[in-house]
Amino acid sequence: MARKPFRERLRGVWWRMGRVLQYRDRQVFSAYEHPPQSAKPNERPVLFFNPSCWPEVDERYAGWNAARAELIVGLRERLGSDFVGGFRRSELAETKYRQAIEDRQYSHHEYVRFVQQSPLAIYTNGLLGCFSWRFVENFAAGKGIISEPIPNRAGFPLDEAHGVWQLDTPAKMVDTICELWHSPDRSRQLCRNSWDTYERYLRPAAKMRLVLEQVMAHAGGAQPDLAAEARQS
Repeated sequence: MARKPFRERLRGVWWRMGRVLQYRDRQVFSAYEHPPQSAKPNERPVLFFNPSCWPEVDERYAGWNAARAELIVGLRERLGSDFVGGFRRSELAETKYRQAIEDRQYSHHEYVRFVQQSPLAIYTNGLLGCFSWRFVENFAAGKGIISEPIPNRAGFPLDEAHGVWQLDTPAKMVDTICELWHSPDRSRQLCRNSWDTYERYLRPAAKMRLVLEQVMAHAGGAQPDLAAEARQS
């Protein structure tokens, strides 16, 4: 049996992706995946940041820990009980950064709950200079992301229009977070931008769509409308 031409086979894959894109609107793939929402009547929003303290094998690691400690202490001073978290307990954290250590240990259930309650998320870079898994998690949760400078390319601009605000010092991060914390409209807009970025670039079906668009563009010819073709089936 002769194989179908490449373009026809590719169009079949494209059509099936249309069905996936339809289905994804009814499916939640993660406990963190949720569009921006207002706090429930019986719960107040909190800002949750509960990082690990890196082993200080050289001056770079010590600098990263010191910057995180400055951020934690600054937020505690400015936001009071609205800030929850601190360095996770470790021998190094308790010895060198006691002023920035968590007030208590948090369970995974509490971690998820606090993430869901917070309209903003603090992001610091991964240990090896790559994106940490929390980066996409923050987009999936529809959180406005306040970050230190990100050295990586993401395939889209890492700017305010895409839900990310990069600041180059802990003091600037604290100031920006506090401004947003007391400006609900600006905070909500940053959250909406973050969720839109997740929907367009990062959701599994969206990433597959972008790959297929590149393949179709390389093969030549117009790209079908996935959603329209799925609706007609």
